[in-house]
Amino acid sequence: METRSYNVYPYDEPTKEQQTKAIERYRDINTDFDQWHDFITDEWKVTLDLLGYSNPEILFSGFSSQGDGACFTATVDVGRYLAKYKLLKRFKKIYGLISIKITHNYRYYYAQSTTVEYELDYNQNLKDENKAHKLACELAEHIEQDRIKLGNQIYKDLYRTYSELTSDEAVADTLRGNDYQFTVDGKID
Repeated sequence: METRSYNVYPYDEPTKEQQTKAIERYRDINTDFDQWHDFITDEWKVTLDLLGYSNPEILFSGFSSQGDGACFTATVDVGRYLAKYKLLKRFKKIYGLISIKITHNYRYYYAQSTTVEYELDYNQNLKDENKAHKLACELAEHIEQDRIKLGNQIYKDLYRTYSELTSDEAVADTLRGNDYQFTVDGKID
């Protein structure tokens, strides 16, 4: 049996070059687990629910490839949505007759990768079916624009947090805070 010995150092002891190696090697130490984003997605789920999007599910990918982004699926609580956006008067003729949901239909998770689907109940003796259909299309378009804007904002929030967690300062703080010891080539002992 052969015994080898080597020196280990706390993060702040080696040279700047060795610290840089440690930071690069462990860049994802704050994000290499699935729950790093939970506080952001949970906050957004509450916000989306308040806006009238019931049972929202947030989908995202990031942060360095084409197709990265965020979107959400949900059932639209039409009454709450119309009240929140002050649209009740505009769409009162179809309120109670329309159901709307947002579904994911694509491989990617960018803001435009979901679809707004609606059903209008034509069995309710509508006085003017053409007018009702036009209003339904208008409401669906309003929701379409809103969900794109919200998806982009969700992604910005996730990206900002990811960038903060993978910054040199945040990685160094984690390495210091956990009292990791490093070999001369920047590996955790």
